[in-house]
Amino acid sequence: MITQKTKYALKSLMALGAVEHGTALTIEEVAQRSGAPKRFLEHILLDLRKSGYLGAKRGRAGGYFLI
Repeated sequence: MITQKTKYALKSLMALGAVEHGTALTIEEVAQRSGAPKRFLEHILLDLRKSGYLGAKRGRAGGYFLI
């Protein structure tokens, strides 16, 4: 068994992997594509970024992307 947090993390990584390389998705877009609650997903994406799996861009075209 894996935790719900792990399931959401894997779904988020798959959603980010499905877009063109270098394209950043906002938390709202990742939540919509993965089915994860936005509030819970914020913590998951932050953990993935700190672990080195994701990068983040700021600004108007900002969001998270796979490294």
